[in-house]
Amino acid sequence: MINITKLYEKDWQSWKNIRLEALKNAPEAFVSSFDEEFNLSEDTFKQILISNTIFCAMYDREYAGVIGFHPMKTLKINHKGMLWGLYVRSQYRNRGIADRLVESVIACARKQVKQLYLTVNTTNTAAIALYQKHGFTIYGTDVGALKVGDHFYDEYLMRVSIDT
Repeated sequence: MINITKLYEKDWQSWKNIRLEALKNAPEAFVSSFDEEFNLSEDTFKQILISNTIFCAMYDREYAGVIGFHPMKTLKINHKGMLWGLYVRSQYRNRGIADRLVESVIACARKQVKQLYLTVNTTNTAAIALYQKHGFTIYGTDVGALKVGDHFYDEYLMRVSIDT
């Protein structure tokens, strides 16, 4: 049974573990890197959990996947939010976990913002299809958005209106 739950400050160590796994296993999928986050302090991970809404998919008491949501704070853009950091461990893929995580962020965001944004590597066809399934559309391409080693990756800019 898969349960989606919100993570809190007390969950920092478990979240750090899956976050580092994500950064290590899919460096081209995230803006941050394993090397940058590996040495972050306990307080920094706690602060990330406090300043964002992070959901976890639990499967038999194990973290199967995670996703983050961050509402913009300043007056002129506080109608927008960012979906970020989606990762599902390989042994739990193709079980609908990513769908449930995205649905959780959309439901949370709907209470706070009118538009939800994300970026996704242009080569990640599974993620693009997932986001499109949930109403996201591509509105641009950030060419050379990420550089991992000597390789550059483009990212699609995607958004969905969640105004109810």
